[in-house]
Amino acid sequence: MKKILLFILCAALLFSMGGCRNKDSKDKTPLPPFMNNEEHEDTLDKIPEDFLPISMLFTTGAGAWSTELTLEADGSFTGVFHDSNMGELDEELYPEGTIYVCSFAGRFENIKKVNDYTYSMTLAEVNTAQDEEMEWIEDGFKYVTTGPYGIEDGEEFLFYLPDAPTSVLTEEQFSWYPLRFDAQTPKKLGYYALINLETDEGFFAEEDKPLPDASPVGDGVSILFIDNSGNVLLTEREISSVEVGYLNDNYVVILNFTDTGRAAFYEATKQNIGKQIAIWVDDILVSMPTVQEAIDSSEAVITLGGAGKSEAIELYNTLTGLDY
Repeated sequence: MKKILLFILCAALLFSMGGCRNKDSKDKTPLPPFMNNEEHEDTLDKIPEDFLPISMLFTTGAGAWSTELTLEADGSFTGVFHDSNMGELDEELYPEGTIYVCSFAGRFENIKKVNDYTYSMTLAEVNTAQDEEMEWIEDGFKYVTTGPYGIEDGEEFLFYLPDAPTSVLTEEQFSWYPLRFDAQTPKKLGYYALINLETDEGFFAEEDKPLPDASPVGDGVSILFIDNSGNVLLTEREISSVEVGYLNDNYVVILNFTDTGRAAFYEATKQNIGKQIAIWVDDILVSMPTVQEAIDSSEAVITLGGAGKSEAIELYNTLTGLDY
């Protein structure tokens, strides 16, 4: 019910946009050092990428707040910020708590392609749905209008494509990256990113990219299946190809066996029921499943402990020697 009320409110606010905040071109924040040696192309009318428009999210992933922004190819955008504090209440007037909202729209200009994975642009204007803060009570909630968190106080922005190396993010920008808590940071973002250079805040959208095709194991890659006694049960020679899949709401890496490998895998699982088999890739332990039963299958699935798509693709790249 709360979410329905919020979006009805935001939709209504968007029909009466006001409070325009225009940006001038004085005292702009310098671009990051890595961009200073790049030759910018001429200013573009739009971002020439066929995936646009794209919806992006600015949030910590914890708590009840987020800013959702939809970016169009011509640099225009619309968005909604919402936050809720169910502990900020009045038992008589608004017993359900307080909701903070902002509907906004605006546009970027001075769009330039910096390199194969980066566009720079300047915030020309952002319009909010109110000239000043408003408060009202409805259905037990107090609603308070606020600013477009993540966009406000910004001027220079960078838009990164998923192929951008993770290293382009500063430490503060990285604190908003969706995979910041993962044990191993991917080499590439794997996300579209819109970074506010004034505040180092960032919007992200996961890349809607098809999973890579099955590919043979790369030259020089070592894959070992080893039992508890240290016996090598299978090697990369018994694996015909590697692919990424999606199983039980998790991305996985699938090892497809040759006929010889299938027979060896069946025998290995038959002899190790109730025991663990370690799967090593180039001297790194990537999985250690416990065998529940003898498995007569043409494939083995590495679950990666529930890791995300980018981690699965990173392992795929390691196994195949590719750079997908």
